[in-house]
Amino acid sequence: MEKKPSGKKPYAPLPKYAAVLRILLLCAGAAFVLAGIFCGELRLLYMKAVFVCMECIGLG
Repeated sequence: MEKKPSGKKPYAPLPKYAAVLRILLLCAGAAFVLAGIFCGELRLLYMKAVFVCMECIGLG
């Protein structure tokens, strides 16, 4: 038996506003990450990770 084509495409292309929204959200996320790095949060996060790791292994 042959399958009948359902008339639906495997996926529908995104509307233009959805693509623009995706790009804007990506840029906003990158801006927040950079803001956190420049405010010194990266060092704080690294130090917390080191302390947690030291406690788990039992070195500290």
